[in-house]
Amino acid sequence: MRIKLLDPLVAQRIAAGEVIERPASVLRELLDNALDAGAKTLVASVTDGGLEQIKLMDDGEGIEKEDLPLLCESHATSKVRELEDLYHIQSMGFRGEALYSIAAVSSITIESSYQGKDAFQITVDNGKKGAVLPSSTRKGTVVTVEQLFAEIPARRQFLKRPSTEATMCRQVLQEKALAFPEVAFRFLSDGKVRLDLPPATKRQRILDVLAINQNIVPSEMIELYDTAGRFSLYAVCSTPALYRSDRSHIKLFVNKRPVDEYSLVQAVTYG
Repeated sequence: MRIKLLDPLVAQRIAAGEVIERPASVLRELLDNALDAGAKTLVASVTDGGLEQIKLMDDGEGIEKEDLPLLCESHATSKVRELEDLYHIQSMGFRGEALYSIAAVSSITIESSYQGKDAFQITVDNGKKGAVLPSSTRKGTVVTVEQLFAEIPARRQFLKRPSTEATMCRQVLQEKALAFPEVAFRFLSDGKVRLDLPPATKRQRILDVLAINQNIVPSEMIELYDTAGRFSLYAVCSTPALYRSDRSHIKLFVNKRPVDEYSLVQAVTYG
């Protein structure tokens, strides 16, 4: 069989599979973009576990009209300009692949008002870009992702039940909320509020998240601080009176990014 170049749409969907695995993957990427835009209030909602719709509203800086057509292009980003920038990344996202990948496997509509000016929107339906049109959004950005994997039935077969997918989305929001206690987070599933976290201190945010699934006695939680040169450490842990039989509630973050590293978990466990 002769070697041929892949059709661009096929190549786009293959590449998207490396970034977007399920609804929670979509929400994680959207949250990163909103946080990079300076959002202080984030409201996320999913319908049917995110397969029918995922929506994120933020009050961030917004996107300029001229930039809307570039949003869902590959390697299009405002966060990196040259190779040297990669050594000083301060943003949550920087690859310029998130929206491009989402747009390849869904219908995505982005409405935005840049710094409170007139709002505009654009829709990209499974890689097919529409025109930039006026929008009624007043402040920030609203991203609506619909019919995820609708044109790739094989991908949908590997997903869990809608309720399980919705729970995964909520867990992504909780993870971001732990890293950004100064930001308000709200999550709705099929119209019902499942999570509502106002801005808080680091300690209070941790207590609020822990209290979602269990009873927490604040006096049993202690704070730890330390610094060494350019590095600093902040931790909240329980006294011996409050414990679990597993390590599922050990959450580690480096520069606000979640880290799942066995050796670090071991160090915390035996430290």
